[in-house]
Order: sequence, then structure tokens, then C-alpha cells
Amino acid sequence: MKNKIFLQLFLLIIFVLFIILFYFKYFSKKEQKVELLDKDVQIALKKSETNLIKDIEYLSYDDQGNEYLIYSKFAEISASEPEVIFMRVVTAKINSIGREPIIIKSDNAKYNSNNYDTNFEGNVSLTNPEHIITSGNLDLSFQKNLIWVYSDIKYRYFDTILLADRVEIDLITKDSKIFMNDKKKVKVFSNN
Repeated sequence: MKNKIFLQLFLLIIFVLFIILFYFKYFSKKEQKVELLDKDVQIALKKSETNLIKDIEYLSYDDQGNEYLIYSKFAEISASEPEVIFMRVVTAKINSIGREPIIIKSDNAKYNSNNYDTNFEGNVSLTNPEHIITSGNLDLSFQKNLIWVYSDIKYRYFDTILLADRVEIDLITKDSKIFMNDKKKVKVFSNN
């Protein structure tokens, strides 16, 4: 009789522990801690009144079904401008229907969550299967359907390299315009 009672108590304790573990695994809210990898990031947080977010991703679609995805390793949201997100270690991808995707990478970006306009800066690269553009800055405007690339531009297309001051790309037609400031000529190098 005692063995039967001990067995029932043991099974009851196991059942209660199972319920508690199940609850904590699937229903309790966990606090997520952000681990800062860089001392500069910690200093910046102490000086500003912003929120730091790790591994943030935004995905949006336009009326034609084109997709814009932007990912950042670290992001800060300002209390004074909650629609503006300051991002670090950024990758963006523009998927247009019937076209090859455009990949943009940079050290930093300023993203507006209301209109999706983004200003990339620092080691910017724009690539698709045939084109590679590197520069210091890139501005992306979905309202005007344009990309402006500027500051130390190097544009590679197969075996041809162009050095220019500004490049303007139409997001709808994918046409590019290449400019130099002060009426200089665009420098073209080819391995042909």
C-alpha cells in the first residue's frame, strides 16, 4: 500500500514539474538582453536617449509587388524622431518583378520607416549580377524611384571600370546616368 502511495506521489510531482516546464518554455515572456560587442556602442548609448536593437529587419512591398528588405546588425531609434532608424552594418535587397535583385551594403544607414527612404554611408557597395558600384554614400528614394550614388565612385561592369563623382539609377527602368562634377570627364578603364 505504501509503495502505491509513493508511486502516485512521484507521478504527481513529475506531472506538476512537466506542467511548470511547459508553461515556462511556451507561455512565459523572456527578457531579451542585447550583448554589445563594441565599447564604442556602449559609450554612444550612455550619451544618447535612444533604444538599441540588435538584428533588426524591415520588409516592405510596393503596389507593383516589388520587395524591399533591409537588415541591420545594430539599430538605434531616436526618441525625438521615432520614424528614423540609425543602422550599423547594413544590408538591403531590392527585388523587382522580372529583374535581377539589387544588393546594397554599407557601414551605416539612416532609414525612414514611414516612406522607406534610406541614406547609406561608409564603404557602400551596390551589386547585381553584372554591375558593382562602390562609393562613400548612396541615397535611395522610393518616392522618386531613384538611387543616387556619390563620393569616390568606382563602377565595374564586366572588364570595364568607370571612375565618377555621381551616378543616378532609375529603379523602374534601371537606366543609369553617370556624372562628373566641374565639367570633368568620366574616367573609363577597360581590359579589352
